[in-house]
Amino acid sequence: MIAVISDIQSNLEALESVFADISQVGASSIYCLGDVTGYGTNPFQCLQLALRFSVVLEGNNDRNLVDQAFPGFDERIHAGRTTSEFLETMSGSIDTEAIRELMLARPKVFTDANGQFVHGTILNPIDDALFPENVFDSRKMRGVFAQISNICFCGGTHLPGIFPYAENSDWRHMVPEEFGMEFDGSNCRLICNVGSVGQPRDGDERACYALLDGTRIIFRRVCYDISTTIRKIKLAYEQPT
Repeated sequence: MIAVISDIQSNLEALESVFADISQVGASSIYCLGDVTGYGTNPFQCLQLALRFSVVLEGNNDRNLVDQAFPGFDERIHAGRTTSEFLETMSGSIDTEAIRELMLARPKVFTDANGQFVHGTILNPIDDALFPENVFDSRKMRGVFAQISNICFCGGTHLPGIFPYAENSDWRHMVPEEFGMEFDGSNCRLICNVGSVGQPRDGDERACYALLDGTRIIFRRVCYDISTTIRKIKLAYEQPT
């Protein structure tokens, strides 16, 4: 059984709670679909935890941080202040080189016996995403599924759910509550969006991720200390008067 997570967004409280939940259910590996970094205040600490993951893909927010932290820095990116603090933390850590290597060497797509893994879509791993409303765009759905052999896991939208393959272009998006949080993928090709650890956008404030147990996909919701996350973000982005 593997755990598939995505869109941590520098939310350390959410990641620590999800990490504890993954340990409790006994998953053998953690695959991260990208955006370890992003809106929150603890990119370095989240990357330290990501060093323990079996797979870490590149997300669009991760790419932004790399562009800022290394040649090509652009202060217009929303996390400019967080990046400065990130660099200060990097300079004094024994994990500096390991994190630098992780940031610069992450793949955009990963494939193994469990399936295909990507941050956005298999056609455009970084700059695209598959939203629920894309079921009305048959051309896009056919194009994405043409590159999928069995199960493809993605993130990016922060909206968990399943897109089953449709023979007659009757595309659907199913939220986890529709199938009781568990989906048997043995008899169909599908795309699974695992949701977001650090910034859910589907109306449920709890962190979200998925387990893959054989062909069974199990969505997990995890409570975390949201008040601390909010307080830290307010302090980090508070403008001087």
